[in-house]
Amino acid sequence: DNATSTLSLGTDIPATTTISANTTWTLAGSPYRLIFNSVNHPTVALGAVLTILPGVKIIPQGGNYMALEIKGTLSAIATSGAPIIFTSIADADGLASTTPQKGDWLNITFSQGSQVNLDYVEFRYGGQGITLPLHEMVDIIGATININNSKFKNSQNTALHLMDSLGIVENSIFSDN
Repeated sequence: DNATSTLSLGTDIPATTTISANTTWTLAGSPYRLIFNSVNHPTVALGAVLTILPGVKIIPQGGNYMALEIKGTLSAIATSGAPIIFTSIADADGLASTTPQKGDWLNITFSQGSQVNLDYVEFRYGGQGITLPLHEMVDIIGATININNSKFKNSQNTALHLMDSLGIVENSIFSDN
């Protein structure tokens, strides 16, 4: 048997990226590395749908600034055996030599009018900042939400902030935040 395992090199999502057409992030392209700075961050435009498939990892490349803004729709529907994971660079490689810390990355923001559909999604080691203004790992403002079977853990600050949003969060776990 000549079976070999393939390690994906992953996909860089530049800071100036605007997803304006329906787009799917696949396991073959994983991990997706979110690149951002004080001026720019990847954005899903109003009217566009970003679909993330089961087992995909999304890794913000550092902290201090918003890693991803959803103005349209995020559809991240996974399974218990293959969750979608947003996590720290230090958590993503699976190596014992790296130790993720709370606040390794700042946040993902869902803006006014966005749609949030999450099932079996995990958010880990975000929520950077212990001084005012405080920053949440997942910030949802004016959105329609449906969050199920998801985990929000190891945030340095508030794990999930909902404001002026409509929908449900159920069967989800918040731990060590």
